[in-house]
Amino acid sequence: MERREQINTNCLALPIFLWRQPFRSGVEPNNLSDAAPRRAGVVLVHGFVCNRGLWNPWMRELRLRGVSCIALNLEPVFGSIDDYVPLIENAVARIERLTAAP
Repeated sequence: MERREQINTNCLALPIFLWRQPFRSGVEPNNLSDAAPRRAGVVLVHGFVCNRGLWNPWMRELRLRGVSCIALNLEPVFGSIDDYVPLIENAVARIERLTAAP
């Protein structure tokens, strides 16, 4: 990785892991009230050792575009990946019911 790319990655990692995730994970609500019928929604699923705070900028943008979205917290953090399946399935079903779209 080039030095320039490494600096950019570090600049992103610090605010995400030291500010947005620990202190701002609940600042952006799920966008379910302005659901556009027949328009597919989005379920945002974070990676390992993250939470829904990772998605704050995307959630703002989706809301501005009128796209329904749900961002999940996969908990417990060090739980089995199999235990997260119902959380994800429930979020997908909720978006599908709300929007009447897959």
